[in-house]
Amino acid sequence: SAVDDRFNHFIEQVLPGLQKTTMSDNHTVIFVSSYFDFVRIRNYCRSKDCSFAAISEYSTKTEAMQARRRLYDGSLQFILYSERAHFYHRYPIKGIRHLVFYSLPDRPRYYSEMVNLMLTSNDESISPEQLSCVAFYTKYDQLKIERIAGTKLAPQLLSGERSQFTFA
Repeated sequence: SAVDDRFNHFIEQVLPGLQKTTMSDNHTVIFVSSYFDFVRIRNYCRSKDCSFAAISEYSTKTEAMQARRRLYDGSLQFILYSERAHFYHRYPIKGIRHLVFYSLPDRPRYYSEMVNLMLTSNDESISPEQLSCVAFYTKYDQLKIERIAGTKLAPQLLSGERSQFTFA
């Protein structure tokens, strides 16, 4: 299924790259729209002893604050962040340098909010070239893509001619 394919791609291709990063390359937030996917990734990362924190709507304020501080300090490789946590709390996560959308958000404005959070949460010593944003999607995400990128661009993104797209 598409859900299993996304998860397998994430644990085989993306997660090993996150685990090999140096301290200066930490500062990654992984945004997950589905709570079921969030729990699946969280449990997998716990079983592999990854250096991460998970922020969901069930996280206490203290847990969320500690996770955000540790990401800013670079002592965490990444934060797993649920869409529902963003819906309820809109945590100001500072120091995001790499943003991964494991799945596109159900509410399109969350995409721009997270990207803007990444752009505004770093000090002047971090150049825009050091920041990155990656979003994983399938053909089943067509409506989400249309809401985020627009109806003219969505067919190009879903055409399958290329597997990667870069926006400036």
